[in-house]
Amino acid sequence: MRAGFSKIDITPPLDRIDAYGIGYWYQRAVRFTGVRDPLFVRTLAFEKQIIISIDSIFDSFGFVLDASARIAAALDIPEANIFIACTHTHSSPLIDRNNTRRGVEYGTFVADRIVASAVEAARNSVDATVSICAGRVPGVLYNRRPLLANGRIAELHAPISDSVVDPGPINDTMTILKFQNQGGELLGGLCHFGIHGVAVQCSELISGDCMGRAIQAAEQAFGNVVLLHLNGPCGDIDPALMGDDRSLDIMTARLTEGIFAVASKESRPVFTTEPRPLGSGTFHARRRETHPPALLEHKRQILSKISDAAVRHHSGAGYDAFLLAEEQAVSELPPQFDIPYQILRCGDLVLVGIAGEVFTCFGLALQAARPDLLILPVGLTGGANGYLPATEMFAQGGYEVACARWCPIAPGETEKLFAQIAAELQAEAA
Repeated sequence: MRAGFSKIDITPPLDRIDAYGIGYWYQRAVRFTGVRDPLFVRTLAFEKQIIISIDSIFDSFGFVLDASARIAAALDIPEANIFIACTHTHSSPLIDRNNTRRGVEYGTFVADRIVASAVEAARNSVDATVSICAGRVPGVLYNRRPLLANGRIAELHAPISDSVVDPGPINDTMTILKFQNQGGELLGGLCHFGIHGVAVQCSELISGDCMGRAIQAAEQAFGNVVLLHLNGPCGDIDPALMGDDRSLDIMTARLTEGIFAVASKESRPVFTTEPRPLGSGTFHARRRETHPPALLEHKRQILSKISDAAVRHHSGAGYDAFLLAEEQAVSELPPQFDIPYQILRCGDLVLVGIAGEVFTCFGLALQAARPDLLILPVGLTGGANGYLPATEMFAQGGYEVACARWCPIAPGETEKLFAQIAAELQAEAA
């Protein structure tokens, strides 16, 4: 097939753009003052398909729709053939969900570079062969929703206690697609691995976090190639170490070693048929119910009188005030909202992109739906609709299922979404 790659820097010029990231509940918008390491948009163009990876927490700016329309026009391809996913690094610009619109111009800045990267990748296309390899990368993942004996989950990032009855599932399998030219030289590739970009977070320094750093290190070691990161289900998955620069360095080193180890494994050919999109679908999800306005106002009045001298990151009055404001915002949303998804098949490889934060259990279930295929679920593709939890998670509690714009979906709707996707996969001829 014909394949080409491109990589363009999308680090915001802080002298011209006031970029803001995500802080803790009591300080949602944090202004970036420097760059720990740069952000990039990376593109693979092959056989009229475009796959794009963006170092971004998610698309709060609208650059996905903007860029998709412009790429389709520039390359004369259907928008359904354009697969755009965010890596979910928390140390990247954000608007709205962090309660600010400052830095909104970053959206156009990124969209322009996404389009330029797609055009450049198409222009760089050469004859190529494709192979695939996979392997476990142990010691890098932690399920942040360990279930306690009382049926609840442990407080986010709290030390694990002896009462944990289920540590939660993880999927530490990394899959790498390698594209080589006719001379056997590596052109670039795709790396599929699910991990939250939070080895450092709520920081004033821009960063691709541990996975972004590992990808850059691997690109340089492989000869300055382009390696896209497609983030797998990670709604409940954190780095094993997190919170400071030391954790970032350790996790980066472990992930870099993991990429090298997997890439060195025996590969097999993967594309036995011409790549083709199976379609872009939409699931119409119900919004969750909220408390009556009078009760929300009563809670607000009570919280306004509370002084929390020792605000904690994931509990206390600061967190309660955050949840109250978020529930109010959810109550004003339409009763239904759309969750788009994309399915792209290349031989026995299938990419399933979903516009939300997918949990490990649903990723594993999708893969089990068609064991004859290699299904790679990719979160935050084509948009962002918050966490997509399982029904039982709502009773277990935790930040991910709090009534907030980060989780506006009603219980039971996620199962319907994935049943719809699984049905499409089952209907597809082997």
